[in-house]
Amino acid sequence: MTSPGDVVTLSVPAGSEYVGLVRTVAAGVAARLDLDLDHVEDMRLAVSEACTVLLGLAGHAGRLEVTLRVAEGGVDVVVARATTASSVLADDSFAWTVLEALADEVASTVTGGVASIRLRFGAAEETAGTGSA
Repeated sequence: MTSPGDVVTLSVPAGSEYVGLVRTVAAGVAARLDLDLDHVEDMRLAVSEACTVLLGLAGHAGRLEVTLRVAEGGVDVVVARATTASSVLADDSFAWTVLEALADEVASTVTGGVASIRLRFGAAEETAGTGSA
């Protein structure tokens, strides 16, 4: 079983042939969280889409850096790579729409020459209405 605080990091060459590996690792982490199959598949697809978006920024040079951080009731995923682009993803793009449909939260940034897409899965539905008294 995966526990809150567990972190999985993956650094792969920025090539489309490695997206399947990243997708498989993400699905494995999601499955260990006991998320239902729909959420596992959503996470797998969203991570794949995030990788594809970032590959489009600078081709196949460099590396994709992926961090999956287990949080209470869910997982945060950050996919990042070096870029000279000034933005990652327009919030009216098709890719953004896909990511928003699959993940509970989506954010994209470019800071210090690194583009990243942050995805959050699981916690929003499971912890809604569970405040402390």
